[in-house]
Amino acid sequence: MTTETCSSQIRAIPAKGRVERRSPTGTPSLVPNELIDRSLRSAHAQLLAAREDLKAARRRVVGLEDAVESWRAFSTMADRFDPPSMS
Repeated sequence: MTTETCSSQIRAIPAKGRVERRSPTGTPSLVPNELIDRSLRSAHAQLLAAREDLKAARRRVVGLEDAVESWRAFSTMADRFDPPSMS
């Protein structure tokens, strides 16, 4: 596989959460208000996506904190356990 083939395949795979930029559709001469409105809608959509990602990350953190606490409790119980001697 050549470097060119590899790089073209990598570009074909979209990155998670990446917003693809497209050239404007419709009228080629947009007025400033249309550009501002389009940019505002795009920024708002990105903000909503980032908030959803943040919520998911927070849920994951809570789950990991619970797991760590469970392992600490298990470790404490294991330290108290005195296995019978094998004499």
